Amino acid sequence: MRVFIMRHGEAASASDDDSRPLTPHGRAQSSQIAIRLKDAGYEIGTIEHSDKLRAYQTAEVVSEYFPEAELKERSGIRPEDASEEIAYEISQSPESSSVLFVSHMPFVAHLTSRLLSGDDRSVPLSFSTSSVAVLVRTATGNWVLEEFLRA
Repeated sequence: MRVFIMRHGEAASASDDDSRPLTPHGRAQSSQIAIRLKDAGYEIGTIEHSDKLRAYQTAEVVSEYFPEAELKERSGIRPEDASEEIAYEISQSPESSSVLFVSHMPFVAHLTSRLLSGDDRSVPLSFSTSSVAVLVRTATGNWVLEEFLRA
């Protein structure tokens, strides 16, 4: 199984955090990362995003390069959400699946760390906007960081 954990692209300032849209630069960042993933030969079966506008828009940009991927909103991956439940669900997923999560800091860092080490804060990764961690589950069930891409 392969999991892609991506932070949304650069977003505009707004008084309502949930409705902050991507900036033109944020769209370009997201496209750049999607192209790199596509050029590397990765396949993505599902793209799941939080309910915040900037995450949806990032997922939408990525889906343009992976039109076969199912695009859907996902609860439990907002910035303040705990990573345990999602990490457990990922661990129960079929070996053949691949999913890209588009979320926010600190959730993306916590989920990545939890999968790699079992703890939210053991692996300090800094996700700039549109960064993506590519993790692969080994035959023994452990996770390894295959690649970390920054826009």
